[in-house]
Amino acid sequence: MENKLPAFSFRKKEWKDIESWRKIAKKQVWEKIAIPDVGGVPDVKINKQYAYDELHIEEISWQLPYGRPTAVPFGTETGNPGGLIWNTCFATG
Repeated sequence: MENKLPAFSFRKKEWKDIESWRKIAKKQVWEKIAIPDVGGVPDVKINKQYAYDELHIEEISWQLPYGRPTAVPFGTETGNPGGLIWNTCFATG
């Protein structure tokens, strides 16, 4: 392995001013580790609705621009549609 400094190391001779180095290095870091643009809010589909033991259950799913679809069943008390009781999230496929 070569004994070479990384491209954006401040220890390299071409970097004399820490503020100019910081600006360029920070830009490089964001390009490498930033969260990718995933577009807007995905369309959510209600795949199934049913009642079980005084619960109203809906199974919904959505698709991001990458990966498998995500599916979530969640339940509320029958007659109390605003009160979330439980949910579980998992990838399908």
